[in-house]
Amino acid sequence: MESLLGHIAEYLKRELDSNLPQRRAATRAQCAAEILELMNREEIATLARLWFDILSGAQAGDPVKKRIAGDIMASFHAWLIGRIPDDEADPPRAAWALLALIEGIVVLNAAGHGEAALGAAGLLLGETPQP
Repeated sequence: MESLLGHIAEYLKRELDSNLPQRRAATRAQCAAEILELMNREEIATLARLWFDILSGAQAGDPVKKRIAGDIMASFHAWLIGRIPDDEADPPRAAWALLALIEGIVVLNAAGHGEAALGAAGLLLGETPQP
């Protein structure tokens, strides 16, 4: 299972890389919007069910799922550092903030509150991401 989940994480990163513009975003909101738009695509959204299962297992104390979830998040964090605007004062911290925001939007969207999540993101970012 561990190997399979690693392959899925690599697949998602490849999909993000190949489907997003090959440049840094101009703003944090643009960065979030581009990623969220891709996350709404059916072929990527299907993987969200697996991601939620991994997170559920990690939260329940499954040590393998906890490590895999941590590895996936660390990998996405490193990837996101290369997408955020050039003028960020603290790119690692900004990437964690955006990752937390994006993951929160994905969860709220799954719970039927996607519009409210985008509005809240707009409050935090100064402009609403438009996926």
